[in-house]
Amino acid sequence: MKKTKDLWPYLIMLAKLGALTKEIDISTSRFAREFSEGATISQQTASRKLNELEEQKWIIKRPSIKGQYIRITQSGEQELEKIRDLLADAFMIRDKIIDIQGELFTGMGEGGHYISLEKYYTQFVEKLAFKKVFAGTLNLKLKNRRDMEKRRLLQDKTTQGIRIDGFKDATRTYGPVTCFKATINNKIEGAVLVIQRTSWKEDVLEIISPHNLREQLGLKDGDLVSVRVFLE
Repeated sequence: MKKTKDLWPYLIMLAKLGALTKEIDISTSRFAREFSEGATISQQTASRKLNELEEQKWIIKRPSIKGQYIRITQSGEQELEKIRDLLADAFMIRDKIIDIQGELFTGMGEGGHYISLEKYYTQFVEKLAFKKVFAGTLNLKLKNRRDMEKRRLLQDKTTQGIRIDGFKDATRTYGPVTCFKATINNKIEGAVLVIQRTSWKEDVLEIISPHNLREQLGLKDGDLVSVRVFLE
């Protein structure tokens, strides 16, 4: 099986030449010259790589007087989006910032209950350096694949977050929580919660804050809310 990642540079070059938005007329010799700005390839290699891109269904091509008409397919565009997202993740990790957007919805009130538990509440205040914690979470429904991937990235980076230790009482065990400091709508401080045991699925982001975020930001269910999360 061909290593499809080896074809990424050639797909990117076609996108730079305009094949992402229109059909371009290009010869293999010109494609080799364009690509040779970064690495020297022969006309034969260029022809072979274009054939391999077509085999992957990342491009469609047909003969022309100059050489061939080429356009990137929807599948090729999706592959370019994958490349873009991988690069974006790398820069987010470097910059230690993740931006996520979600739609506000009303939860079941469980967040306020858990936050009010003294052994959680005390740790939130001390470890997050909050003067207090509002008794409730802001719940966001993540609507697109990219934001869900960022949510999973947070799950993978819990060792970089602020750990809130779990505890036991007479009736049950409460699990640990990881917090990441955040700003909500670029205005108000808060923290994103990554909870080991939760009834929510991975498309939900829970946020706490010293403030009543709905009131302070004038939010209502259905509003889009932007969250900038700091990995450290």
